[in-house]
Amino acid sequence: MSELKELRGTIDSQHAEICSLNRNIDKLLKENRELRKRLEKYEKPPKNSGNSSTPPSKEPVKSEMERRTKSLRKKSDKSVGGQPGHEGTTRKMVAAPDEIENVSSQFCTECGRDLS
Repeated sequence: MSELKELRGTIDSQHAEICSLNRNIDKLLKENRELRKRLEKYEKPPKNSGNSSTPPSKEPVKSEMERRTKSLRKKSDKSVGGQPGHEGTTRKMVAAPDEIENVSSQFCTECGRDLS
């Protein structure tokens, strides 16, 4: 009888260990599926005009707009252009220049033909 109880205890402990191992396997399989799904987007990125020979005219409008508006720059709190307090510099005209050079076009402004 004691031998039977001992065997039953062994079976129970092995059953508990098997259940624990099955839970670990399920958890690892789920994690593996999630990681494979994340990796898939790097292995097979969707084709667009930037990474294939597809012309931009054949690209879906939604993805084209998304690609055009996707910028890596972070928006700054500063306004565009020269900032307040920045001292600008410009080239000043001089009264007596060192050299005067007359420049004329070699092409007609109407038709673009060579005038020489």
